[in-house]
Amino acid sequence: MRSIYCFLCMVLFCAGVPGVAQAGDDVGIVGGLERKLDKPLDAVPDASIEYGVLETSDGARLRTIFSKPADASGPTPVIYFVQWLSCSTIELRDDDGWTQMLTELIGKSGYAVMRTEKSGVGDSEGSACNNLDYDTEVRHHREALAALFARDDIDRKNVFIFGGSMGANQAPLIADGFDVAGVIAWGGGAKTWYERMLGFDRRSLEFTETDPAKVNATMALRARFHASYLLEGRHPGEIIAQQPETGAVWEGMIGTAASDHYGRPFAFHHQAERANWAAAWAKVKVPTLVMYGEYDWFEDLEAHRWIVDIVNANHPDLARLVIMPATNHHFSRYPDRRSAFEEVNGEMVGDEAAGIIASWINEVIAR
Repeated sequence: MRSIYCFLCMVLFCAGVPGVAQAGDDVGIVGGLERKLDKPLDAVPDASIEYGVLETSDGARLRTIFSKPADASGPTPVIYFVQWLSCSTIELRDDDGWTQMLTELIGKSGYAVMRTEKSGVGDSEGSACNNLDYDTEVRHHREALAALFARDDIDRKNVFIFGGSMGANQAPLIADGFDVAGVIAWGGGAKTWYERMLGFDRRSLEFTETDPAKVNATMALRARFHASYLLEGRHPGEIIAQQPETGAVWEGMIGTAASDHYGRPFAFHHQAERANWAAAWAKVKVPTLVMYGEYDWFEDLEAHRWIVDIVNANHPDLARLVIMPATNHHFSRYPDRRSAFEEVNGEMVGDEAAGIIASWINEVIAR
């Protein structure tokens, strides 16, 4: 624990102060960070919610959202949630599977939950998210986790990290060096970012391209492009200019633009490729829950199974894999894989996912 508290000298978590602005009996704003989002503050039945601020080591001021059961009378076990790749806000949105899952954890799990908004997103100040690189984002989460450990109202022996999507890849890196009680991963495996990109591209082509022969021909070019882009760390514009045939595939990929990819700078993707997620998972020696949606085309099942194998090599049965049937990346259930890809005729099952997570945490704490 000493290394954690040394880490705290770089950060400041603004705790509650008298006379803070109130947004209701159970929602308060502390720390003085200006409200920017034109939407109501999160409010969840049976939960007390605090909008705070994290002062990072690089001078950014990030919005934090800490919730706990409204009737909590002492230190509470806590879930630190690490979000997705995109620059969308961590605040609760209109009905979707992610919001349903988070709302259930916040209001019904009996545990505290902390979220940290990315730099330049929502109320957060600092560099714009489309300039935020991978290594900086991970460092911000580590500083937020250090600040969380410094709170007096959490049970420091029962801090759990829950990473969703890209957050699942980041979770073991964020946990490194902290006395966390467990790690939860959803929708992110232990394979390299290069391998993930190839799988993502193939599955998207299989659903959108009617000519199977063209799928394989396109994948051959995309594999060559990703090798230059990710393995060699080159700028897509340079590849397009120097290798026109290979570079032509860039425009047809999902989420590509002249200056970013999925809304994130190219440096983010280069650093994500250099991050050795398998090595990070090998350092995890606490109970681990790995969850996967059967119809998740963003990631593959084997990347999740590998996390379980890596962690269980440290101690048998330390990690567990739970597959949610017919469920996509966004906590919704569909009648078939194509419907899941097109996101039609689905039913949200975020509450089911939250129930699995809460039950597993109960089990870990009971041990």
